[in-house]
Amino acid sequence: MKSLIQFLVTVAVLGVVGVLGISFLMERGSTKYIFTNLENVELKDTAVVTGTMGYVDRTEEAEQYRKERLKAAARAFQAGKVTRVRIMGDSVSAAKDGEPEGMKQSLIGRGVPVEAIETETGVRSAYEAVKTLEGTSDGVLFVSQTFHAKRLVYMARELEVDAVGYGVSVKERSVMEQIREQGARARNARGLYWYKWIEKPNYFQYSQE
Repeated sequence: MKSLIQFLVTVAVLGVVGVLGISFLMERGSTKYIFTNLENVELKDTAVVTGTMGYVDRTEEAEQYRKERLKAAARAFQAGKVTRVRIMGDSVSAAKDGEPEGMKQSLIGRGVPVEAIETETGVRSAYEAVKTLEGTSDGVLFVSQTFHAKRLVYMARELEVDAVGYGVSVKERSVMEQIREQGARARNARGLYWYKWIEKPNYFQYSQE
């Protein structure tokens, strides 16, 4: 019994160390590509705004985050930092029905012309959003809360996408919210590196046979 407890404790400690290590890598690998002042944002082709896929059970928080992202994206477009805005969201699940269309209408209401708006539906995680951009030659500006933009930018640059982030303001986050972000970074990194190191190489190997 004692050996089992020691084993479980060891696994738990290693898990925590692994999660913190991944979070540190994302932080270190993305910070220099994040801008919080619009004047300093690099010129890019497309602003990418993701929906609040991970906040189904926190409606008020999700709405706040979504509004902040859309307001910031409209500001970036109007300042000439990007030439179009690409919206990514979940229009599949009942809880998120019509999210991309609602975001599109919000941008139009903020002065972004309809012809400058693109929508990508069925995107339900930050990792999925980044993966859809792989292979693009466009420069990408992720517009999101700073902590979220760092995750997006890190993953995109790992897939060789020319990406930076415009980090918008956010209220001081609770300890629980910070813990959630650590878990989200770990989950996204797992998907990213599984695809990059295992799924993608195997695809190319079999497609060439």
